[in-house]
Amino acid sequence: MEDSLHSDRLPDFEDRLVAQTVFDRPVVLEAGAGTGKTAALVARIVAWSLGPGWDMALSGFDAAEIDNDRVAAVVLNGVVAITFTEDAAAEMARRVAQAFDEIHRVDTSAAGGDWPEGKTVVTGLYRQALPEDIATVKSRAAALLTEVEWLRISTIHAFARALLARFPVEAGVHPSFEVDADGTATDDCVEWAVEELLTGAYRGEILGNDALLLAGRGVGPVEIRDSVAALLGDGCPPEALAEDPMGEQQLAPIVKRFFESLDTFAPVALKITEIAGSRTVATAQWLLDLAGQDRPQVGESPGITLAGVAQWIRDQSDGDENIKRLKLWGLEYDYSQAEEEFFESVSDTEFDAVRQLAEAMEFIPTFDPEVFGALRRILHESLTRVEIEKRRSGIVGFQDLLTGARYLLDQHPGV
Repeated sequence: MEDSLHSDRLPDFEDRLVAQTVFDRPVVLEAGAGTGKTAALVARIVAWSLGPGWDMALSGFDAAEIDNDRVAAVVLNGVVAITFTEDAAAEMARRVAQAFDEIHRVDTSAAGGDWPEGKTVVTGLYRQALPEDIATVKSRAAALLTEVEWLRISTIHAFARALLARFPVEAGVHPSFEVDADGTATDDCVEWAVEELLTGAYRGEILGNDALLLAGRGVGPVEIRDSVAALLGDGCPPEALAEDPMGEQQLAPIVKRFFESLDTFAPVALKITEIAGSRTVATAQWLLDLAGQDRPQVGESPGITLAGVAQWIRDQSDGDENIKRLKLWGLEYDYSQAEEEFFESVSDTEFDAVRQLAEAMEFIPTFDPEVFGALRRILHESLTRVEIEKRRSGIVGFQDLLTGARYLLDQHPGV
């Protein structure tokens, strides 16, 4: 008897078998092109439907209500498969239906009621993944084939759209929403919202001081419009900007971690100054100079502390070059030969410190709490107006489909 319903044991047999037998936790398979990913997914759907999925659905029926077709419909209605394209979805659905048909029709008489020896029934589907009784498997396959239209295989956007269309009230969307496929309707909403807000703001109405501050720093209507569009594209809801993420509670641990990392790495930086290479030595000395700056006064706001550090960095003529070198050390692991030999000798704690410093340099040099606060408030109001207009007009973008479906599943698991 072969291990599989086909004759060849594949080299990744164990991985494929896990995909067909483990359903109590997520399973991730990584594979390149042409390695049989679709076959693995089809086999997982078939194995679940004929085995654990069927048993679970069956437990929800009273004995007098049991009907194979009804059970099959419940089983398949509980399966969702996501593909990248509609063509791939159609192909997968065809192969699942074909698998049920082939299992239902397989002739076991010549093998004494067992699966035919050495015969390919369903590529990649293993016997160990199916119930023991073959007659049961065949009858279930027949019912599943009859009810296969209940199976949902689609792209992620099509799946999300179907969910929102079925539960619009729970998802908070217009019952007759239209998908803004090319984004033009959303762009129009953004243009309108930003223009309306800034026209009033420049006249001294809502958020007037913020708008004027930003304009004085070179952040005008075009920059704000592009920022709103980018946030929408990333699925950022207005409420994400409702509160200041740069408040004292948020910044205090950042400041603490920054100075701890600086103190940990300072002795290492001192040793680096002994390495040949002018750029290497310059960056190490720059870090030592930074470590030698006055520390925060007792009770000083962490925002003021970070703003002071940012200003010191901006005042250094070679700050950009030193930040670039620090990121090479801590984030990109790109070293000169002498640097590589040196960093191989540092402890994990010391290297973690340089990594933390490199990460901090992603935002500290441009840290400006006044500008950030003004921009956050302007963007929050703009996003709020855009979302209100989109909801009123029934406009849903592709990102809205995903965030809406996620919200729906998180807040209404019963759907």
